[in-house]
Amino acid sequence: MGLEDILKNIEEKVSTEIEKLMMEANEEKKRIIEKAEKEAQEKKRSLLEEFKKEAEDERERKLIKVRMKGKKEILALKQKFMEDSFQRAKQELSNLDKEEYLHLFKEALLSNIDSGKEKIVISPRDRSIMDERFIEEVKDKLLSKRDKEGKLEFIPKLDEEERGFIIKKNGTQINRTFSTLFSELKDKIEIGVAKRLFKKG
Repeated sequence: MGLEDILKNIEEKVSTEIEKLMMEANEEKKRIIEKAEKEAQEKKRSLLEEFKKEAEDERERKLIKVRMKGKKEILALKQKFMEDSFQRAKQELSNLDKEEYLHLFKEALLSNIDSGKEKIVISPRDRSIMDERFIEEVKDKLLSKRDKEGKLEFIPKLDEEERGFIIKKNGTQINRTFSTLFSELKDKIEIGVAKRLFKKG
């Protein structure tokens, strides 16, 4: 084999090898592009899902914020209505006519005393409308109900505008003033309203 034939043979082998390498390179290039496109699509899908989730979370946060604001406004409105209602009820109760008020006072008093030896703290306003006949009626009722001697003592030491009474005996006391009774009732109702407004579901 001559030199030319040897060179030609080498050229053909090199050419074949180069073509083979180019084909492999093209295949590898194709695989790389396909992989990159797949990863890009996956990344795009992942980002879209992430953006979608973030958008949904943000939407949910805004909805919760709006709902909470609405519930707070409703609660504030109900509290205002309750406050107004309590004030009106307290005013109406305080302004009952003398006979009706003394009747209620007597019934409440008799249901809260047990010995007839208690001290009853009242306001000067209430004491001024209690004549001796009223006090004797209370003592008579107590005597017939408890079969004990009535020795009630009425002490006008509450604020002038306060209604109701405080019973004192042996270092203890029972507060049945209108202010205390309305305050307790108001707290109880407000707790109930709050539970209904903020319950789950």
